[in-house]
Amino acid sequence: MDMTNCYNESREPMNITFNDRTLDLSSPKIMGILNLTPNSFSDGGDYYDPERALDRAYEILEEGADILDIGAESTNPKATPISSQEEVRRLRPVVSLLRQKLDIPLSIDTFRAETMKQMLDLGVDIINDVTALSDPKALDSLLESKAAVILMHMLGDHQKMHITGNYRLTGGVTHSVFQHLEKIAQKCVSEGIDSSRIILDPGFGFDKSVPEQLTLLKELRRLTHKSQYPYLVGVSRKRFIGAITHVEAPKERLAGNLAVALWSIEQGAKILRVHDVKATKEAFLMWQAINHAESSSL
Repeated sequence: MDMTNCYNESREPMNITFNDRTLDLSSPKIMGILNLTPNSFSDGGDYYDPERALDRAYEILEEGADILDIGAESTNPKATPISSQEEVRRLRPVVSLLRQKLDIPLSIDTFRAETMKQMLDLGVDIINDVTALSDPKALDSLLESKAAVILMHMLGDHQKMHITGNYRLTGGVTHSVFQHLEKIAQKCVSEGIDSSRIILDPGFGFDKSVPEQLTLLKELRRLTHKSQYPYLVGVSRKRFIGAITHVEAPKERLAGNLAVALWSIEQGAKILRVHDVKATKEAFLMWQAINHAESSSL
């Protein structure tokens, strides 16, 4: 698909639908991250205990999250892969209780079709797949549900997430991301998934160098304004932010996170996936107030 001929500045407001519900994206939404992993790169072990995980879920909601994204396996390339059975074992008690107690949309961060199926049976609303449905049975699981799906750009195995692709051969990183995600999204639609159930993610931190990620951020508006699908941006605590700000500890990268978050919504991102929900919400409210302020006659 040619990016040069599909720019559409005056677009209809975007929504996503899932499980007979609609989430209005006329204003950007915040997706709070809840990791049920002992080895996540940024908060491994913090919420591995089910009781602590549940407490944190309530905190995320109170801090202003619109969506809760729950993951049970780290994408840290140094982490040992787990089985679908172990993934489900970690997820099931927390997801079951949250589904009973909270009305917030629940997203599951997984690339395994069997995990998807079991979580969809529990009533989750969104599948967040960093491999964009690479599991041959993943699409079938989604077709049997009414859940939304997040399709993320990545060239290969998530365990090789820091290996850089050669984007010069495909017209540059932004063009490559656009083409790749649009192709997968179109396949989903052709198989029967309504376009209103699809969200795209450029895949910051996966298969892209620091300069390539900066280029992707700089050109993010080219993606958000050329696609009919809403874009999610997930840069929270990512390594490239630390590389630029010289902050080694992931939890200490808040200032860089907020700078990228505000830039991203300015460029048309509709969902921000973040660890630091409260700070992101406050920064967004300030950005929103400035945008809505009256202009002077100067």
